[in-house]
Amino acid sequence: MVGKTHEMEKALYLCRFAVPFDAIAYVFGRNAMYWYWAYASLSRASIVGTTIKDPQLLPKHLVVDEKHSSMALR
Repeated sequence: MVGKTHEMEKALYLCRFAVPFDAIAYVFGRNAMYWYWAYASLSRASIVGTTIKDPQLLPKHLVVDEKHSSMALR
């Protein structure tokens, strides 16, 4: 956890439009590396691992990558 949603929302929204992290830091405070790591941390969590704990609950028609393919084929 790097910050509260209401503090991060607008700055991370600007990342979608390739606004440089230096510019985001100038407007919203902190430093450029803070905003870079906040943006990079959005992809840390595994959706399957965090929402479905039981492999039996995975849908059979799920498109999977190599990490989860053995779980979906059971």
